[in-house]
Amino acid sequence: MTEDDFFDEMILRMSQDDSLNDCVEGCIDDYTDSDGNKVPGRGKCKGRCWAEFGVRVLDAILPF
Repeated sequence: MTEDDFFDEMILRMSQDDSLNDCVEGCIDDYTDSDGNKVPGRGKCKGRCWAEFGVRVLDAILPF
């Protein structure tokens, strides 16, 4: 896989599903109360977003 192929694959994968930014923004929306305060669970939600992103990157890099 060439470097260009790698980046093309990453762009394709990220466009098919929610992006990391969309996921994190969703966490902020879901774990913020009406006064703008953080609600417990926001960090776990963001961590899950980053973990999913890491899996996508590894899936694109490593041939299975």
